[in-house]
Amino acid sequence: MKVSRPKDLGLPAIDLLEEAVHLLRTAPLGALALYYAGTIPFVLAFLFFWSDMSRSALAEDRLAPLAGGLAVLFAVMKLCHAGFGRQLREFMLGQPLPQLSCGQWLGIASVQTFWQATGLIVMPVALTILLPAGWCYAFYQNLSALGAVTTDPAANPVREAARQALRWPRQNHLVLVIVSALYPVVLINVAIVLYGIPFLLKTLLGIETGFTQGIWAIFNTTFLATAFAVAWLCVDPLLKALYVLRCFQGQAVATGEDIRLDLRAHRERRKAELVVALTLAMLVAGSAGEPRSEATIGSTREAAAIAPAFRAAAGASSALTNVVAAPASTSPLKLRASRASPFRGAGAELNQAIDEVLQRREYAWRLPRERIKQNDAQLSWLGRTVQRVRDWLSDTLRSMARSIFEFFRWLLDKLFGRGGAQAAGGQGWGDAVRGMFILLLVVLVAAIGYLGYRLWRNHRNNLRVVTALPVATPPNLDDDNVTAAQLPEDEWLRLARELIAQGELRLALRAFYLAALAHLSGRGLLTIARHKSNHDYELELDRRSHALPEVMRAFTTSVAAFDRVWYGRHEITRDALAEFESNVRRIRGG
Repeated sequence: MKVSRPKDLGLPAIDLLEEAVHLLRTAPLGALALYYAGTIPFVLAFLFFWSDMSRSALAEDRLAPLAGGLAVLFAVMKLCHAGFGRQLREFMLGQPLPQLSCGQWLGIASVQTFWQATGLIVMPVALTILLPAGWCYAFYQNLSALGAVTTDPAANPVREAARQALRWPRQNHLVLVIVSALYPVVLINVAIVLYGIPFLLKTLLGIETGFTQGIWAIFNTTFLATAFAVAWLCVDPLLKALYVLRCFQGQAVATGEDIRLDLRAHRERRKAELVVALTLAMLVAGSAGEPRSEATIGSTREAAAIAPAFRAAAGASSALTNVVAAPASTSPLKLRASRASPFRGAGAELNQAIDEVLQRREYAWRLPRERIKQNDAQLSWLGRTVQRVRDWLSDTLRSMARSIFEFFRWLLDKLFGRGGAQAAGGQGWGDAVRGMFILLLVVLVAAIGYLGYRLWRNHRNNLRVVTALPVATPPNLDDDNVTAAQLPEDEWLRLARELIAQGELRLALRAFYLAALAHLSGRGLLTIARHKSNHDYELELDRRSHALPEVMRAFTTSVAAFDRVWYGRHEITRDALAEFESNVRRIRGG
């Protein structure tokens, strides 16, 4: 049942949000395409400007041209937002608005560019003062919603946007509070997705990035700016739809446009009902002179039972047509009274006839199957025992849940004083504060549970028995699957010297090379992976060792010498091996 609400309060905030979501879901794709066609280039340019100004050495020289391009894209974005609001208004009305000429679009662009640019100064000041922030934000959103709607030269969209921003302040602020609580949720989800993409690239393609090497990469300013921008692209169309609806409903208080839309919808629905009624009447009339079986007789009897109700509906539909065709001087209140009276009797009669037909025996298949409770006397002693235990557990759990619910209700009554009369505007704020308190309480309980789990897990790990493990055998250096991560750096050096003493100079060369890789991996300059080649290691070290040119030169020389011996046909001598070992020492000492 829809609760009546004073005109000076507007729709409830939750209802307005639901209507905005429905409008956004059912709007044509062209409207969203126009919005994102103007917004995404500006967002990409802003992110590039942010990154370039924060890290580029030529930021001072590029500041003026990049800022000019960003201003042009800002003007284009605001013009597309005005077109987006216009298309949403056309979709709501179900008919196109009057066409705008090129001169009118240029005028809209100039108004949007000037006034929307003032928001870059006004909004930070309003958020600092905090009190006028809701009205200022509503003004700029209303300007996008109304900027391309009217074609009357005498109409001033700026004055109309300001007037609509002052209407229904409680509804406006409640909507902003709800969307402000929604935005962090969207932001967290976007950040998780953006942070997870590099791990997917590493898992599927083996591409190593800064995000896969440490969690601190998420605190990079460019990553945070990207996450905020993508979350804004998800939430801002909903805000635009919200303020398009607010402006429409605010203007409809004086124009009665919402009543005309309701009458049009009722007329279309009653026309459909009239078509159904006429179709049934034709079927009944057509079957009157034909030989009928028992099933046909039953169907005719049912149609005849419902036919009076459909005749009443047809009369109501004709009455509605007369109402819609009423003269324009008829007041909206008279229109509502005249359209409500024809259907009251017809609807009740139609429902009664349908219920009588559906209660017949041949339609019993559509009813849910009744569950027959088995008598306790028919159960065995084991079944009765299980039944009693189950009933006892169910009653106990129900009693515990009821007690917990009563405790929280008592706590909320003590904290927020729900008893007694409340002001007309206090109910929504009280519910919001109570919901926030319950959310914080749930988070606190979850945090305490997680802390207890961690303490229990740490205590369990401390009690774990330490068993002695046998010493691992040295890896087979002839195997191509051996990696530097299998032994520490010192072990590789010790193995290399043992192989030199045994005369295995080729294997000793590889042991020295793996020792160099293990050393660089321990310093964080390389990431050991089985799929990487020596060239991959060179590229990776080149990216990370800008401050260590000596290490890079020694490693490049070592890789070239190793590839000639291990993959080529060059023989290794003790002098060449000593030179290779000296390169490894330079890598370690670099």
